[in-house]
Amino acid sequence: MKRILCLILLALSGTAAAQSCEAEVARADLRGLKLGEPLAQFKKRFPQKRQTDEGGINLIENEHPLGKDINSAFLIYKNRKIKDITLFLHYNKRKPFTVRAEQAKKQFRLPEKGWQAFDNGQQIYRCQDYKWVLTELVEADGTQILSISLDKVAGE
Repeated sequence: MKRILCLILLALSGTAAAQSCEAEVARADLRGLKLGEPLAQFKKRFPQKRQTDEGGINLIENEHPLGKDINSAFLIYKNRKIKDITLFLHYNKRKPFTVRAEQAKKQFRLPEKGWQAFDNGQQIYRCQDYKWVLTELVEADGTQILSISLDKVAGE
């Protein structure tokens, strides 16, 4: 009986984790970009996009309605649905990656706790169905870029 009760509790805790992650994704401010959105619906809402041959879509600076703080976005679609969203934010003033990452978490209403930090300038937040990745990039001219990626990892 104890074994059955433990298995039930374990199953329920797994369900709760998946639900909370689902809520965090729904709460995030991705400026109208939605995982799982059918490609045809996306094209109606974002006619200014540039589609690539490999299953990707570029939203270029000054050609998208995502806001001035987002320089560009790249989306990947699979089976005619949006599967991955990456936002790119450029900064002229250098600040530590951890400072930029914390600012982005607040600005885009990302999960605040539970991130893994890596030495290569990345932070990753993993859920059962989703993965958030914050990455620091630096261009040759010194421009600091923060990319924010959200990827649907289960049920591909």
